[in-house]
Amino acid sequence: QGPDRFASGFYAVQAGARCLILDDGLQHRKLKRSIEIIVVDGQDPLCGGRFLPLGLLRDSPTRLKEADLIVATRVNTLEESKRVEREL
Repeated sequence: QGPDRFASGFYAVQAGARCLILDDGLQHRKLKRSIEIIVVDGQDPLCGGRFLPLGLLRDSPTRLKEADLIVATRVNTLEESKRVEREL
């Protein structure tokens, strides 16, 4: 936790952490990653294409290609899952 993700991670490792999980860490490109998991809202996975402050996008949707795993929330049927997959 902290405004400087790198420093916070460094201190956590020095204190014995073996695994770091960052919320909104995708935009911190200087950080080395072992795995990237992106969570999207299955009802609006690309946030209508609107970036903050007008929408909820924090980074370009093209960055989704770099993800190891994309998790869609609020998906209840196979049809919804296929729709989200097509959108992404």
